[in-house]
Amino acid sequence: MLSWIRLYLRMCMIFLKNSAPSIKFIFIGFVLVPISHAHDVFLRPSAYDVKQREEVEVIVFDGDFDKSVYAITTGSVDHLQISNSNGINIADTGSWSAVEKDSPLWVKTKKKEGILSGVDLTHTSSFKFTPDSTGSQVLGLTIYEFRIAFSLEEFIEYLKSEAALEWDMSTYGFTDPKELVRERYTKTAKTIISVGNEISIHATEPMGLVVEIVPLTQPSTAKVGDKLQFRLLEEGEPVANHPVIVGRKDGLDSGLEDDRLVLQSDSQGIVTLHVSKSGIWYMKFIKLAPAPEDDRMDFFSRWASLTFEIQ
Repeated sequence: MLSWIRLYLRMCMIFLKNSAPSIKFIFIGFVLVPISHAHDVFLRPSAYDVKQREEVEVIVFDGDFDKSVYAITTGSVDHLQISNSNGINIADTGSWSAVEKDSPLWVKTKKKEGILSGVDLTHTSSFKFTPDSTGSQVLGLTIYEFRIAFSLEEFIEYLKSEAALEWDMSTYGFTDPKELVRERYTKTAKTIISVGNEISIHATEPMGLVVEIVPLTQPSTAKVGDKLQFRLLEEGEPVANHPVIVGRKDGLDSGLEDDRLVLQSDSQGIVTLHVSKSGIWYMKFIKLAPAPEDDRMDFFSRWASLTFEIQ
């Protein structure tokens, strides 16, 4: 924790020294945020298969798939979208709230049959969604851009653990392990909910998010033993030859310490997943690139996640 406080103070000094007065007024919300923002965002609905007009509680995790470290507020939300038979529209965030410890929703998770089967909702947020049409309902969340700083040593570890990337940072002029690396980033998260018995195409179509994972076949129709394909997109273009991290709520029995897979997209940005088990799955990737020369940051990244259910 102390190392992050030191990084925060160093970043404050650097930013204030180099920023114009007009920028300094928005410094608090613009530059540095808690380290929790270096984690993934996941949308996890209380149910993935519901009836028309049945209310769904969607839990927002900022951290790991089963453990959130920060409750995202609406002030951090750029937009929340929904794609269904009515097209792609902005969804209502009026019900958005933080899940406080000992609140009724939090207490429900302590029961085995509770929301998300007892997963701890501490430091999560939630919103309610009531589908008014049948077929696939795709919810897409985009978080405003934030900025953060790491030591080079911490940045390299972040690349490996969060993005499954191994970069030679000396290529970018970084050699001192204690050197400060500055990054700006935005995050997106999607989930797919099936309503009624109708199978629609909306789950297999892009939503227009800055980065996203798009199924090429409907996950709700897949069975154990099938192959599912997904396309990675950045601004509508395929993200080729890029690592993707895949996991499952109750584990993959992969023998790995963190029990997840790292797959690779092909030249068309397509990832192929062999469905080994039913249950709740997630996929995620981070598209990281050097910042433009006129940018005050060193790198910029775009994060994408998708959650879905295999029956």
